Amino acid sequence: MGSSVLAVLSPETVADILQKLADIDSAINDGVSLRPTDRRKLLKLGRKTTQFVQRTIEMTQQNPEMVPPYIDRASMESNYQVYNQMLNLVHVVDQLKRKLEDRLLASGSYAHTVSLSCYKAIKNASADNVPGAEPVYAALKTRFKPVKRKSGTPDPGQDPEALAG
Repeated sequence: MGSSVLAVLSPETVADILQKLADIDSAINDGVSLRPTDRRKLLKLGRKTTQFVQRTIEMTQQNPEMVPPYIDRASMESNYQVYNQMLNLVHVVDQLKRKLEDRLLASGSYAHTVSLSCYKAIKNASADNVPGAEPVYAALKTRFKPVKRKSGTPDPGQDPEALAG
């Protein structure tokens, strides 16, 4: 995983990233906002369906006389162009999302691992009657309070030493 210390982004960098994301949101904000029920009802384009739409567009361009007058061919072509644009953008955004999630997971894991090490050291210091350790340990140990569970179910809030057993 590499170094356990990730570079902290400056407030200016975070503000710049947020502004760029807001600019992107503004650039594509055209009033399309679907509810979950709307999303489920809409037809989805997979590989085969995309090929069908592309082939239909090609055929209707080559044979415009075959298109009924109530069909808006320009709208179909325009929507397919938007679909392809969004498909490309979604791919880039998915990669960016993965990078953000990786950084989120790694930084959280590192911080949690070191926090557990500190907790164990403070717990040991408290057990050894190191001055000032008891109130710090008392404040931290509340995270590991036992929770009443059905028998046979492990306690996720259990003291980490008890888990290591």
